[in-house]
Amino acid sequence: MGIATWIKELSSFRHSSFSMYPETLDQGLHYDVRLRYSWRPNPDCLHDQPRMPDPLARHVLRETVSRIAGRYRLSEHRRAEDAVNAELCRDVCDAEGRILISGSGRISVSRAAWRAMRRRTAEEDALHTAFARETVQLRMLHRRLTDPALGLIWWVDRYADLQFAAGDPKAKVASVVAAFQTLRETLADADDRDAEPRVQIRRAVEEILAGVEDPDTLVLAMEMLHRTLRQAGLVRASIRGVYD
Repeated sequence: MGIATWIKELSSFRHSSFSMYPETLDQGLHYDVRLRYSWRPNPDCLHDQPRMPDPLARHVLRETVSRIAGRYRLSEHRRAEDAVNAELCRDVCDAEGRILISGSGRISVSRAAWRAMRRRTAEEDALHTAFARETVQLRMLHRRLTDPALGLIWWVDRYADLQFAAGDPKAKVASVVAAFQTLRETLADADDRDAEPRVQIRRAVEEILAGVEDPDTLVLAMEMLHRTLRQAGLVRASIRGVYD
């Protein structure tokens, strides 16, 4: 069969349209796509022409549109439509280059899909809000546990009922304090592993200064520390450089 005869017999299939429902970037949500297309044999192809070129053209278009639609969220249907048409305005071919396909698409979103997206968005917002609230609570708890003045008091108060229940309160207090010490050491180890060198220096300075009770000795220690850090090139004019 010559190429002219083959084109003549299949001419009724060269212009057509169909609908498809590709999945968007929002998993489980789909676009409504209406495609209009045309195909023609590739004159430069060395392979035999396909026996069913129209189904082949639809297959190529489905694969192309699905790939593009999967890059966009449901609410970005206009951007997805532009991307689809930008791809289909030039010839698209099958893997062996036997036919050349061009077309255009219209993308819409059904009411059911919009409702599903709104429900999902509300659920995501609620989840993000709950996660943010929990994060704040955990950070406050971490600050409380690592507070040198209030951490142990808060911990003991939390287990006050256990300490003064029936039994030996002394042994229970010792157990509670030991548990708190273990927790503090664990938190300190984690902080030291994650902290930047500047933060580690700051903590070391705070521990040194917190251990000095005499005011004159404290001033002398700060002056010596400032002089040492300035000689090392860590600060320029004041000890506040360590905390910047």
